[in-house]
Amino acid sequence: MSEGWDAIQKDLDKMETWACVTLTKLNKAECKVLHLSWGNPDYQCRLGDEGMERSSAEKDLGVLGMKSWT
Repeated sequence: MSEGWDAIQKDLDKMETWACVTLTKLNKAECKVLHLSWGNPDYQCRLGDEGMERSSAEKDLGVLGMKSWT
């Protein structure tokens, strides 16, 4: 549904803003949209001004745990 896609895009926009405020560099070339179900419409997500590449499968999601700084 378009509401879901709008919510995802809103979160991506928040992430882009957070990265700018915290001077964190995002590797946008490594960011992809992973479709987890069949029949998704051709919705183009973007990160900043750049469209995100689509992917039907990923071997490694690249999620790293953060060590507590306390």
